[in-house]
Amino acid sequence: MSEQPKLLIFDIDGTLMSTGGLTGVAFELAIEELYGVKNSTNGIEPFGLTDQLIFSKILQNNNIPYENGAEEFERFCEKYIIHLGIQLNNSSKPMLLPGVKRLLQKLKDDKKVFLALETGNIEPSAFLKLHSLGVISHFPIGGFGSDSMDRAKIIELAFRRAQAHYRVPFSIKETWVIGDTPNDINAGQQLGINTISVATGVFGVEQLSHHRPNAIFDDFTDWERFLNVIHRQVTEFVPNPGFEPKPEFKPEFKPEIGDNIVSGDKPDSTDIIVDMGYPWDE
Repeated sequence: MSEQPKLLIFDIDGTLMSTGGLTGVAFELAIEELYGVKNSTNGIEPFGLTDQLIFSKILQNNNIPYENGAEEFERFCEKYIIHLGIQLNNSSKPMLLPGVKRLLQKLKDDKKVFLALETGNIEPSAFLKLHSLGVISHFPIGGFGSDSMDRAKIIELAFRRAQAHYRVPFSIKETWVIGDTPNDINAGQQLGINTISVATGVFGVEQLSHHRPNAIFDDFTDWERFLNVIHRQVTEFVPNPGFEPKPEFKPEFKPEIGDNIVSGDKPDSTDIIVDMGYPWDE
């Protein structure tokens, strides 16, 4: 029996790359331009959070009044993308994390492996960051922080969009979420998906191990071990620790031609999706 295709769903910040703090700079510049508030991210730990949730916390922490949260977020996104682009273009701080470039090439060469994104970034900022470091072509599809504040929902959307984009009915057993925070692990486990953690963000190996991912890496320089894990060729692989998919998650979804779940012809687009998952609309 031939090996089943594998879907690898990657986080961006702290997993694939670091902007060296430029994301926070762009956030604060956009907030200052819109509301006149300086140092607006003080007291907010952004690691593993979505851009929508960070923005919501900024409004609350700084007592910024608003009438329509979705409209405010859209206004913010327009300013934020401009500032982020300027920061990325004028700095040498952004970098791919250790081993990422070679790992992505090895995954590209593996005909059984398909890639997608799960990220708290809004869609245009996700692709802007990847474009700045020359790896945008590896990730044609994904779930984004402009889709939802709930990372499990973002992963579910990434899974479904990947099936539609690649025309492959991926099995949940051969799907992996790869990230650097406990939120990535917990969200993947909520859906019954395998998880791989990497300690290239702010969380160390010991902290990540408490959340029981299937495998943990210091970084991705050992690409051979990574391939062995996803192809289950190592004894260290830990089976999914008893987590089952949420009832509403239907992993065997098979897309139909023209299914409107596909995100669109990215990555060039800077369209901003702001119609899902806002706490202020509940």
